[in-house]
Amino acid sequence: MLTSGQIQRSIQRFGDYADDLLRSDMNTFEDTLNVFLDFCESDEMFSAIHLQLLSVPGAEFDSWYQERRKTGGQLSFQIRP
Repeated sequence: MLTSGQIQRSIQRFGDYADDLLRSDMNTFEDTLNVFLDFCESDEMFSAIHLQLLSVPGAEFDSWYQERRKTGGQLSFQIRP
């Protein structure tokens, strides 16, 4: 079981990596995205959330991301019911 200190550190790190991603540019986006995703997959708290998101039907990040790259980086998305 995680302690409150571990949870706070995980949330802080998540925020830091998310901020880095939001502030990235076309030269740093892919590397920053990979760091963010690695954190989400490996952090003790966020890995559980990551696994839950992977099981959402129709949620295919890799294909969505590849399509966005083809459009020159337009990262729009559509929420489907």
